[in-house]
Amino acid sequence: MPSLWPPNSPDLSPVDYEIWAVMQHHVYHRQIHSVGELKRRLINVWCSLEQLIFVEAIDQWQAVN
Repeated sequence: MPSLWPPNSPDLSPVDYEIWAVMQHHVYHRQIHSVGELKRRLINVWCSLEQLIFVEAIDQWQAVN
């Protein structure tokens, strides 16, 4: 299944790209059969993300800038 994430959106920061990469990995680990299933997976993955993922993404971005 092709990626549905925006490749170069001006609305996303480098931190957003890191978070989207993590979410994409978890959301697309199995085939999705409906929009409802996609919505449920997105919500479940978002709610299960640990704070450390956000901290590491911010730290990585700050190290570059």
